[in-house]
Amino acid sequence: MRIAFAVFVKTPGLSPIKTRLASSIGRTRAEQFYSDSLIATKAVVEGVAAAVSKTIAKALPKTLAKPMVDAYWAVAEETGLNHSFWNSSPHWQVILQRGEGLGERLANIYGELKSRYDIVCLYGADSPHVKSEVLAAALQKLIVGGTVAASVVVGPTEDGGFYFLAGSMPIAHDIWCKVKYSTEHTWRDLRAQLVAAKMAPDVASGGIVEVEKNFDIDTGEDFERLNREFSNWRRG
Repeated sequence: MRIAFAVFVKTPGLSPIKTRLASSIGRTRAEQFYSDSLIATKAVVEGVAAAVSKTIAKALPKTLAKPMVDAYWAVAEETGLNHSFWNSSPHWQVILQRGEGLGERLANIYGELKSRYDIVCLYGADSPHVKSEVLAAALQKLIVGGTVAASVVVGPTEDGGFYFLAGSMPIAHDIWCKVKYSTEHTWRDLRAQLVAAKMAPDVASGGIVEVEKNFDIDTGEDFERLNREFSNWRRG
């Protein structure tokens, strides 16, 4: 079983970085946060890959091949594909986000990878506090007894979006593009599109599974909350 894990990123110096956050804490601090978040996100994804190859593999019948995770930086700019950070990460591959809006970019990355993988995971680079164990457990909900169980597993955000989505079936291009992103109803609307198109049963029937709700870092308030959580973890 092959799993692709794509992290959506922008290249520092080529695109504006965390503009909403920068309006609160300043451009320099926002860009530093993003650079730190990339490093943390890389570690999280590699933790997921390790957990999948060990923990999840142990739960599968011995006759099945071990699940393997391929990590990708999904880069926003074509000129950023050769950036040193994306290409200095061993075992990571680079893929270009194609399209104008976020819906089209999500659709193209998901579709391109789904043509080559059994499961595709989409993740942002602005949730560095999410633990790899949470994402590995989410993936495990897709894989039961060596077969794909649910159709979609999602980590919703508190503001109505989602920080993680993993799917085991193709999702039509227009499904992604009918959704308005960065609103309090983004995940609700995408879920409704999936159900209406009969691409996945609703949450109640187990086709779509929601895991731990969390937050991503978009505003100054989010940034302060993240700092408080990190301080609590250090004290704990």
